[in-house]
Amino acid sequence: MPTRMKRRILDCLRGMGTAIVAMAVFAVPIGCLIALTLLVISMEEGGGALTDLTMPLTEAAVLLTQGTGFKLGAVTLTLMPLLLTGLLVGLIAQVTRRFGASLPGFLVGIIVWVAANLAFADATTLAVLDQNTVIGARSALVFALGYAAGGLPGSSATRMAVDWLRDHVSPPVRRAIGLGLATGGLVIATVLAMGLVAAVVWIVLGHEDMTLMFDSEGMETGSRLLMSLITLFWLPNVAIWAVSWCAGAGFSIGDLATFTLWSGQGDGLPALPAFALLPAPVEADWARIAIQLVVPVTAAVIGLLVLVLPKGFRLRPPRKADRDEGRRAVLAMAYPAGAFCLAAAVVAVGMSAIFALSNGGLGTGHLAHVGVVVMRATQSVGRTAAIGLTCAWLAGAVAVAAAWGLHWLLQSHHKEETDDKHEPSDQAGSGIRLP
Repeated sequence: MPTRMKRRILDCLRGMGTAIVAMAVFAVPIGCLIALTLLVISMEEGGGALTDLTMPLTEAAVLLTQGTGFKLGAVTLTLMPLLLTGLLVGLIAQVTRRFGASLPGFLVGIIVWVAANLAFADATTLAVLDQNTVIGARSALVFALGYAAGGLPGSSATRMAVDWLRDHVSPPVRRAIGLGLATGGLVIATVLAMGLVAAVVWIVLGHEDMTLMFDSEGMETGSRLLMSLITLFWLPNVAIWAVSWCAGAGFSIGDLATFTLWSGQGDGLPALPAFALLPAPVEADWARIAIQLVVPVTAAVIGLLVLVLPKGFRLRPPRKADRDEGRRAVLAMAYPAGAFCLAAAVVAVGMSAIFALSNGGLGTGHLAHVGVVVMRATQSVGRTAAIGLTCAWLAGAVAVAAAWGLHWLLQSHHKEETDDKHEPSDQAGSGIRLP
């Protein structure tokens, strides 16, 4: 057998192994957790043989992680658990690094992955809410993201793209593009971290109400712990909603309740313990203003750091006020302007996609839409982040202009003093004239 054909066969086997191993490593722990939860609920709450639902719920959970909802009796769930989705993409990336990436391996792996998900959709006894084409497309996208994350860094395709950029794009432009992308990503990461902090604060403030709701439902300790653990799978969703809440756009639980900095009432919501953690309105005006300033201030601080740090643009004041130094100062501010425009676009596009992924439904009626209004939330976050980056650039431009103007004044003053010293005097001299 030719060496090239043997290598292609090995690549295909590695791609198949990547899909099978990733699915097994992900689905088995999920199934064990679901089985344990159903067993504990059956023992503590005195229900029927709930463990019979272990396999159908496991298959449905794998599909839900990739965006396909399901219906169980009167319960309809289309809200993706983004924590599981992130773990799944990371798992595929890690397995890809272990097995190795290649184009034949990717093609075979994605076929196996889609086939496994379609088999889950066909095998589960729960009502799956999407057609097979949609299920296949969503599962293929998840696998492609994970495979790309694991295989593209350090690959020959990446090296070719980097070499092409080096040959066709000047170093200052490359640096500006790279810093713009990095700045936008850093702003998004920082804003999401802020949302996570806000969500944790909600949990701390609302845990007593959640305990009271557990008591009213008569849930025992084991059921409480396991249900709380499962609820954590949607913690990233809540953190993303918290970003919208902090930016002033808020979020809604269907048409039953809307939560913003100014209003929030969950009395009309179903008796789910997790709903007890949702925030109350902020009463103090100064606190609302401070919360809304977090995004622009964060963007401004990041922008200033990118301007002055050595790994950023390393902005420095001009050393003198001549024409060449002025031209260099203008160019020194032009590249950050382009980079910050790119960063603002990255924030807008990235947050729009993140907000859309965080939405879903908990039913078909009043709870059909749970989450944020994507356009409103994106405008609130993107606009305030752009304002922060603009303020950072203006601060840098003012500092450079002030330094150049100061040098110009000093040079002008020094020139005047020099001219005065060399200027001929018109005053008549005094002295003794010799005969």
